Amino acid sequence: METRPAEAIWIQRAHEEAEENIKRKHQHGTGICSVFILDTSESMTGEGVRQMKTAFLDILNEYESLHLDDNIAVIGCGKEVKFLHYYSNNYYSIKKCLDKIHCEGASPLEAGIILSYSGIKFGGGHTAVIHPLHIRARVVVISDGNPTDLEMSSFIETSETTTDTKASTSNSS
Repeated sequence: METRPAEAIWIQRAHEEAEENIKRKHQHGTGICSVFILDTSESMTGEGVRQMKTAFLDILNEYESLHLDDNIAVIGCGKEVKFLHYYSNNYYSIKKCLDKIHCEGASPLEAGIILSYSGIKFGGGHTAVIHPLHIRARVVVISDGNPTDLEMSSFIETSETTTDTKASTSNSS
């Protein structure tokens, strides 16, 4: 099967993001790794984004209440497809990345899935051993179910990805 040009770009970007997650291994817990892909496209404006944020916050609150040491990464898929937060078990920091969500653009969910390879396939995450189970990293997609073509996706280099270090620095000011 031939790789399309846009797909090849996103696979390369996934490899680069895997390296970023590997550099941040010290911020990872020992539990299960989950990548959340959040649809931040224009079609999610209003009630859609409100429901998405509520659902995601409910999930994170459950992680906290159960005192889990699981790792969560967040990818936004809209005008930009990018990591909003790298793998971490700092749920407070992860919740803060929702403040940066602005619903704009198309819904290039395929680009988000390919970018998630960084955490599930290319070494950015890990397999958790919860005896007798070996649980591989997983992907959770929250969307209105209206994806657009991969060719409509764009990657814009920004430094807006939340990290625990950045979040804790801004909290101490």
